[in-house]
Formats: sequence, structure tokens, C-alpha cells
Amino acid sequence: MIIYLLVLFAFLTILLSGCNSGKSIDTGQEQGQQETQPKFEYICPLDGLVRTFDNSSDLEKFIERRPLIVTIENHPAARPQFGLEQACLVYEFLAEGNITRFLAVYLHQEPDKIGPIRSARPYFLDKAMELDAIYAHCGQSPQAELEIPKFKIRSINEIGGAGIYFWRDNTKRAPHNLYSSVEKLRQYAEKKGWEKKTEPKGFNFAPDVQINDNTINKVIIDYPGSYEVTYNYDPETGVFLRNMEGKPHLAGESNRQLTAQNIAVLYANKTRVIDNEGRLEIDLLGEGKAVFFIGNQMVEGKWKKDSRSTPTYFYDQDGKEITFKTGQTWIQVVSSTTKLIAE
Repeated sequence: MIIYLLVLFAFLTILLSGCNSGKSIDTGQEQGQQETQPKFEYICPLDGLVRTFDNSSDLEKFIERRPLIVTIENHPAARPQFGLEQACLVYEFLAEGNITRFLAVYLHQEPDKIGPIRSARPYFLDKAMELDAIYAHCGQSPQAELEIPKFKIRSINEIGGAGIYFWRDNTKRAPHNLYSSVEKLRQYAEKKGWEKKTEPKGFNFAPDVQINDNTINKVIIDYPGSYEVTYNYDPETGVFLRNMEGKPHLAGESNRQLTAQNIAVLYANKTRVIDNEGRLEIDLLGEGKAVFFIGNQMVEGKWKKDSRSTPTYFYDQDGKEITFKTGQTWIQVVSSTTKLIAE
């Protein structure tokens, strides 16, 4: 009997010891510390910025979308514009009358006011095709009107049946007062069945890019008339501050000066007037000269684009693809005669 009790006592001691050893496993957390939940990341191919999600289902739902492109005007009466500050990428093109217009591209950003929104041009359609995007605008030139159905552009046209997804701001005069939002435009895209997961060709990004010792403090792009653009490099923030007509170009939503991490100046192969209204043809096919400002460094190189629906690639003079700093890039499309000053 005594032997039996000794054996039983030894068995219980081993059992309890085993239970205690299970509780003492080091989890790497102090008592009371909450367990860190894993995060799911989306890296935008158009600006390199990261957006995080708490679970994979939210991430998968989010990426079931195409890039969204919106034409935003740049007439003085249209300023300050809304939505430029939150775009992943911004293009600036010449239009008729020696004015410029913007194409703002949204993928992970979702501003609740974009505009003023204006009409389409054929060379704007090239970017919609290139990025496999949805394109929002108000009307179009005669040539663009023919090409939108021809090339099956996913067009959200305010005067083409999508009016309820836009609104007018009565504090400004038409036609400089038409706006929409990413939410409203994506509602229309959902209704049309256009949203799907895509992988647009973006750019190479890095948080810090050291290229050369060719440092630049000011960039002047001599667009015609009152549309001259100046970028001043701010060493404290590491970005270029954008100016129009010698004044800070402000964002309507924040009243902050617009900035750029990177500037790409693309020289079109051909820019010519094609009708009595002064509308333009801008040729960005093949390859041409480009100058890049990344941080405060200047790099000369070229752009290359094989067809209207294929990506545009950027290279330095050695043929190496350009790496931009993470953040917003402004792509300035200019004619072969446009004066560029870098100081």
C-alpha cells in the first residue's frame, strides 16, 4: 500500500510539473501586453506609398479596383483645385488656347472632392489606356468623342448620362465649378461592372535615392501665357514646392502649397494644332527626351512608349530605368520648344 501511494504521488508530481511548464513558455510579451495583430499591406505602384489593412479580406476587397483618372482644369478661375494634393500621380498637358490641364490619377487615395472637372482630349485617352483605367470627364473634343467608343474607354462623362455622380458648386461660375469624388465615381464604375483587380505598370521607388551631385534648387517650366510653373526645392521637407505665375499653387482642400517628390519633364515628339479651335495633337509614342528631378537632383534621360495602350518607361542616359523617391510625381508634358530652366 505504501509503495502504491508513493507511485501515485510521483505520477501526480510529474503531471503537475508538465502543466506548469506549458504556462511558462516565453511568448515574448510582458504580462498584460496585448498581442500584436498582423497587418496586410498594399504598396501603390504609382507612388510607392503603403496602405495597411487589419485583415486579408479588407485588402482583397480594396484592390478590386482600377486606377481612376480625372481631367482637372487649370484656368485661373478654377483655382484652387481640389484633389490634386491627394492624387497618386499628376500629369500636366497643354490644351488649346495656351492653357494647361491636369490628369489626376487615383488608386489608393480617396479624396471627397475633385475638380473642377473638364473635357477629354485624345492624348488624355492614351493615359487611360496605358493604365487600364476608368476615366472621368465632362464632354470631349470631336476626335476624343470618336475615339472613346472606338478604344472602349471606360468613360464617366458628366454630360453623357453620368450627371448624378457630379455636382456644381454654386459659389463659382460655370464651367469652372463641376466636381465629383472618388466615392461617387467608383459607385458609377461598380454599376457598370468595370472594377476589377489590375496591375498597372508603375515606377520604381525607394525612400531615399542618391543619384549624382547635380543638385537643383529651382525648376522653371515655361508653359505659354500665364501658365509658367516654378518648383522650389525645400531642403527642410525634401520636396519641391509648386508655384503658378510666381505664386504658391494651393490645394483647395487644405490651403497648403502643392508639392512634388519627383518631377518628370517629357518632351513630346510633336505638338501641333489640328483644328480651327486650336486643339492640339501631342505625340508621345516612340521615344523622346526627358529630364527628371528626384529629390534635389537632376537626371537627363529619355521616355519610351511603344503604343497608345502600352506603358511609358523612363530611362537615364545609360539606359537604366529611373528610380523615383517614394511619393507623388508630377509629369510635365511639354513641346520640343518649351524652355526648361534648372538652377
